[in-house]
Amino acid sequence: GNVIFMNKKCLRKSVVFISRCHASAAQPDLSSHLAGRSYADLYELSIKDPETFWGSIAKERLAWTKPFNQVADCDLSSGKISWFLGGQLN
Repeated sequence: GNVIFMNKKCLRKSVVFISRCHASAAQPDLSSHLAGRSYADLYELSIKDPETFWGSIAKERLAWTKPFNQVADCDLSSGKISWFLGGQLN
């Protein structure tokens, strides 16, 4: 399940990440949009459509105080990398 870390300033929930070494392990508790898909399907989606993949996980697995309006804005050639624009976690 989720682990909750508590301190005086904030609460943070851990995020379930899928790694290749655990491909044969039991299916983690994923967002409803991704639930039931095989590891191979999830990996393919993460490569082909990372905004859908990471956006689904972020929306359902993190407690946003202000929801993001754009998943990513990245330009590797200029070094501009931004994730979950407009969002705020705490």
